[in-house]
Amino acid sequence: MGQLIAIALATFASEDLTCIATGTLIASGRLGLLPGILACAAGIYLGDLLLYFAGRLAGRTFVRRLVSADRLVRASEWMERRGASVVLLSRFTPGLRLPTYVAAGLLKTRFWTFNSYFLVAALLWTPLLVGSSALLGRSLPGAPFALAAALVIWQFRSRLARYLRSWRWEFWPAWLAYLPVIPYLLYLGFKHRSLTLFTAANPGIPSGGFVGESKSAILARLQRVPAFQVVKPGSLTTVAEFPVVLKPDVGERGTGVAIARSDDDVRRYLSTAAADTIVQQYVGGLEFGVFYYRRPHELSGHIFSITEKRFPEVTGDGASTLRELILRDRRAASIAHVYLTGQAKRVPAAGERVRLVELGSHCRGAIFLNGARY
Repeated sequence: MGQLIAIALATFASEDLTCIATGTLIASGRLGLLPGILACAAGIYLGDLLLYFAGRLAGRTFVRRLVSADRLVRASEWMERRGASVVLLSRFTPGLRLPTYVAAGLLKTRFWTFNSYFLVAALLWTPLLVGSSALLGRSLPGAPFALAAALVIWQFRSRLARYLRSWRWEFWPAWLAYLPVIPYLLYLGFKHRSLTLFTAANPGIPSGGFVGESKSAILARLQRVPAFQVVKPGSLTTVAEFPVVLKPDVGERGTGVAIARSDDDVRRYLSTAAADTIVQQYVGGLEFGVFYYRRPHELSGHIFSITEKRFPEVTGDGASTLRELILRDRRAASIAHVYLTGQAKRVPAAGERVRLVELGSHCRGAIFLNGARY
């Protein structure tokens, strides 16, 4: 009994490796087939339920702050309709299980319905992996170990980008960059008796542009900006000239920004928009970020820094796919999930240059360089 409990608990660390190890024990005669399968299935099923409840109990309040009620309802309805196929697909696809099962808990889904999906998925997956490992172990004693090694290599490959990112400071989390500034902000706040002192910057923008500012309100007060209009949720608009830039009126770091090249692109974007959307004339060419400041007593200000924004490209060789070209570059491989789109399997012609991103946002894949020379 103790061995079966240990197997069930081991699935919390790695379901697949535990199933392979259990198959090896069965092949060696140290464990029965049915008890081994049931122990693995019980641990996997319990783990799936814990992920579901983790999403339901810990994440719902947080998600409601970030996602509109309408979008949450639409996502919940989609998950209800496709729940069985989504759960089964994620069960047989390494790397999709955790986000899928947590998402099922986050959304407004029926527990008993998804409970049955989890049970069926576990009862289908577990005998297949445990049984095949036991069969291989009996016919080829080293096969389960080779299978386990291949699984470890696959999981390591899927996490390789994460490790590469940790070695490049430009991909470190934003909170880490701001952490050294917080003590100084607190010092100034106590000194001037105002913890919101930092929002005094940009006095023409509510809260100094700290969070939640309206882009259209800012653009309306500037001169020589590309023509734009604001479209309400659920509305449609006509565009005289393409391409145009679509972006939420309230947002940051390139979230929700897209370039539309046809009426269909505009309709698809606006059909899912949950808040006001800016439709603005597209301007091509080079892009820079200019950090300008002016102290209240000064008539003219200063340029503190210039950021040069580059849009990465790959050059085809006539044989390699876009995926292969991207993964050859250490930096590009760090954010391959951003660059790899529906064209990942396309083979560019020899000498063909393919731009990977169109937006000058770092989190959307643009390269930021020091433009002090300008």
